[in-house]
Amino acid sequence: MTVHRNDPCECGSGKKYKSCCMTLTEVRTRLERTTLDVLEVVTPQTIPYFFWKKWNEMRTRGELGVLWDMLHADGLYKARYTDRDHFYRDAQMHPLPSGPDWVLEKIKVDEKEAYLLSSRGREDPLVKHISLEMMHLQRTVDGWRVFDVKSDRVTKGEGKVYISFANFGLKSAEHDFHVKVEGGYARPDLADHLEPEPEDETEEQESGESSPIAPMELTEPASDVAEAKE
Repeated sequence: MTVHRNDPCECGSGKKYKSCCMTLTEVRTRLERTTLDVLEVVTPQTIPYFFWKKWNEMRTRGELGVLWDMLHADGLYKARYTDRDHFYRDAQMHPLPSGPDWVLEKIKVDEKEAYLLSSRGREDPLVKHISLEMMHLQRTVDGWRVFDVKSDRVTKGEGKVYISFANFGLKSAEHDFHVKVEGGYARPDLADHLEPEPEDETEEQESGESSPIAPMELTEPASDVAEAKE
């Protein structure tokens, strides 16, 4: 028996089918046609930058099964969902992290963890805020996996907005140096060398260190003078 959009949902929720399980059913039908395996998309050799690009690619293609498998099994982000179906259903109603309109700003990587900071709206003159997102990856035996995702936004000012991991409470040497520069610090080895001011010419003459040389008088050769008299 075919269930139509406005029929009561068969799950017994009392809602119409279109407002309940219809989206999940459509997603499951699409997933049944998906043959991609997560290890075909990201491998243990995939570096965090390409992991982030692959995540965006799978997100654009709607490969929710692959995205689910790209989550860390014990991660905080995956813990937001009760199961795979919950993830599929929520993905239809709320945007997943990142996407084609996000720009990767900074990457922080160590042996077992990686952080990718991206932004959206920085160059858009129509928006007053810049959306920020920090994707936290952890390394597993199968490669990097999404452990958590945090979001924030900053208000645009008159000047260029400085974006750093400090927006999410994460320390970095770059941010510490930026704070020092904003406070007036400047590296002396990179400072412009000022040309020495010219010394007073009067003082030079009195000291005898140097004196202007009088211009030589030009005289006509003796032969030329004799010819002129004749």
